[in-house]
Amino acid sequence: MLSARLPSSPSRGISLRKIIVAVFLILLSTLTALPSLNTILARAQTSGLWSVRDDFNYSSIGQLQAAGWTTGGGAPPSYFNVSNGILTLLNDGYVGAAVEWNHAPAGVTNWSVSLRGEWVGNWVGSIGLIVYTVGHTYSFLADGYYPRFGVGRDGIGVATFPGYTPQLNVWHVLQMDMYQGTLYLYFDGSIVGSYTEQDATPNNTNLTGIATTGAWNTNNSFDWVQATDRPGPFFAIVSNPSAMTVLAGQTGSSTINITSQAGFAGSVSLTEDVVPTSVPLAEHNPPTGPLVALNPSTVDVPAGGSATSTLTVQFQDSTNPGYYSITVTGTNGNLSRSVNLNVALPDPDQFPFRDDFYYNSIDDMNSNGWTQCGQGASQSYQVSNGLLTLEDGAAMCWSHVPSGVSNWTATFRGQWYDNPYPSTGVEVVAQTSSHVYKFAAGEGEGLVVYRDGAIVINSPGWRPYCDYYDSYYPCFTDFGVWHNYHLVMNGGILTAYFDSNIVGTYTESDPATELVLISPMSGSDIGVLWDSVTASSPPRQSTVPLPFRDDFDYNSIDQLQEAGWSTGGGTPASYFSVGNGTLTLLNDGYAGASVDWSHVPANISDWTVSLRGEWIGNSVGSIGLTVRTTGHTYNFLADGYYPQFGFGRDGIGVAAFPGYTPELNVWHVLRLDMVQGTLYLFFDGMQVGSYNETDTTPGNTNLTGIATQGAWETDNSFDWVQAADLDPRIQQTTTFDGLSVSISGSLTQNTALKTMSGTVSATVTNSATGQMAFSKNFSVSVGYGSSSTTRFVLSMRAGSSWLGAACSVNVSTDTASCTVSRDPDVDHDGVINLLDVSQVFLAYGSSTGDARYNPSLDLCGHGTVDILDASLVAFDYGLPVFS
Repeated sequence: MLSARLPSSPSRGISLRKIIVAVFLILLSTLTALPSLNTILARAQTSGLWSVRDDFNYSSIGQLQAAGWTTGGGAPPSYFNVSNGILTLLNDGYVGAAVEWNHAPAGVTNWSVSLRGEWVGNWVGSIGLIVYTVGHTYSFLADGYYPRFGVGRDGIGVATFPGYTPQLNVWHVLQMDMYQGTLYLYFDGSIVGSYTEQDATPNNTNLTGIATTGAWNTNNSFDWVQATDRPGPFFAIVSNPSAMTVLAGQTGSSTINITSQAGFAGSVSLTEDVVPTSVPLAEHNPPTGPLVALNPSTVDVPAGGSATSTLTVQFQDSTNPGYYSITVTGTNGNLSRSVNLNVALPDPDQFPFRDDFYYNSIDDMNSNGWTQCGQGASQSYQVSNGLLTLEDGAAMCWSHVPSGVSNWTATFRGQWYDNPYPSTGVEVVAQTSSHVYKFAAGEGEGLVVYRDGAIVINSPGWRPYCDYYDSYYPCFTDFGVWHNYHLVMNGGILTAYFDSNIVGTYTESDPATELVLISPMSGSDIGVLWDSVTASSPPRQSTVPLPFRDDFDYNSIDQLQEAGWSTGGGTPASYFSVGNGTLTLLNDGYAGASVDWSHVPANISDWTVSLRGEWIGNSVGSIGLTVRTTGHTYNFLADGYYPQFGFGRDGIGVAAFPGYTPELNVWHVLRLDMVQGTLYLFFDGMQVGSYNETDTTPGNTNLTGIATQGAWETDNSFDWVQAADLDPRIQQTTTFDGLSVSISGSLTQNTALKTMSGTVSATVTNSATGQMAFSKNFSVSVGYGSSSTTRFVLSMRAGSSWLGAACSVNVSTDTASCTVSRDPDVDHDGVINLLDVSQVFLAYGSSTGDARYNPSLDLCGHGTVDILDASLVAFDYGLPVFS
């Protein structure tokens, strides 16, 4: 069975019988016919071309079925979903959701079938298309496991082609064209191969149906599928090389080959379009691209033959260094075909640095600032089409880091591709002015970091082999799989990441952490492919003031991480996805994707943290929230296994409460509130329990971070998380009478005594000169009544004048604010009483220049003692004054 994914022998070949396409046939063999199926389209009674397209604009699987689709694959209903123009099909490695449409009219001999799909979850990353004809079943698979393209006929692999790299949450178009007995295969508009049908039985290649499925161990989404008559002969267009690096002042070239297909003959006009894909705006804005030309720009293609044109790319003085995509399009009447080339125009001294290895030789790479710095013979080093191949200890070094980069990040994307039984691993190096850090997958316990040859991080998490064997071959889960190897030095702490997962950290005692060199390499007996390396300074991390809320409006996990989230859980990158305001985290029962946010301001002792999540897949149906404090970690779990609510402290369960029933695809809100050492647990707004923290160490319950994860054997989605300070906080700056008054602080509520207490800081500066006139920390303690509101006054002497800040705190809404005026405690005796009120009233109506006018009684400071001043002192009557 192809889904076993086994190599053909302990040597380095892969058995063709293992090609993934057969899994589609197995899944689709269990399709169940539905009573609503009717022939919904028939060939028009004219000579016009037949076509059909479905954009999946359904709100339920029932509507999809009513439109003529059948469903199957042996998967439960939860593995099928359609909404907002997207059909999603899941596959757990044992069963996969599948759909089929079989209403093509008779007599469609030459046809074109295509669909657009993406890999949205699970770990393999394949996308597939199946076409049924009268006599055969053809399967076209963008195979994320090996990775490559595979073609199957009637359940047997007949051809493979290189060139596919799985990309999570990236749309791709798969297309199969049948013309006069030859099947042509396209991926994103470019031809990847063809297969000539040997069966000459009349009509055996006539179209009858279309199908797709969640590919093996892959969750897929699709947003359209279409089929049409193949109108006639056509041409294919390819480039060689398909990627290049052009150095400053030089010119590169690629041969554009236009080949007749299905008897095409004619003149093809060629045009090019240059688009910058990653170009820093340094000297030119907008980016100035390279000079590009095609010679000739028109070619004559004979039937059954081909013609060529040369594309030249020149790196001029005015060209911005960076990365560009060049699309060459050939046109003949209404027929057009395109091919894309990636071009790097590098600046070796540019930092941040990135290289996608668009070189035609190692000599080109050396000319661009790299050096060969490892073992291995010359054949151990190869580079072409954006791939650097290193074998048997080979290494390439780049050392153009500017001075002073003591905080840095280096990322390498590589694939173990040769020798399934190595004793060494996939290796990368980041070297500082004092030390060499080597990160290796496949050594130590699985993932290991060496410092000057000594192990400083040693962690499991790399699983190169399956946990089972079939009768012939070991099963590999990591052979031919791309991974990101990521090292970050920040503030003297080295952190290693494998894909999005934290492997471990090491605190460097040596302050000399300036980066001087990076190097992708291979172990002494392993072959590794590299397709990119980057180096830069890490993004600056800082605290975020509360209240905090994140609605996960990111397009990638990279964006999530750039916003301050860290990822972990020991899972592959495919277990994480984010898009359309939803974060999805998967858990296979052995490891689960997790995210952590730790940018909380200091001294948040009373707090509330909540998130909204749902169970979307796998078997258990739990949802969890984790909160970290200075001294402890608290876990609140809506536990779908028992089911119940569970509460844990520092990894140990301490309480359980009844009332939870797991519901698939239903959103729920989990919330934890810490109030004076007691933790309250809420589910959908209802309190389900509480826990009294026995640790009375000051500050140990202060909030430090928030986390969540795919719960055990549960796939979860989340669409928001938020945190707030439950202590009312004062934070404002006001200008009054030429002075700037800043007031800040927080008050802690004692619900038993109905009191509020805390420290409030006040600073007064001259708005014109910036000179400080007053600064003090006030110790405030006040009571509140049934209204949940309390008021007090801060008395501040600023030079020769006195100011007062009348503050109001509402404990039910956790809000606080202050109003600044001249001090309503006119005689400064610590209380606002009748003496203060009477003085203001006696001066009522006086203005600047009058004998009765006293500026200290003009509380609002507008030159007249009027009703506003009288109202203010009357309103503040009896308030406690802190001075």
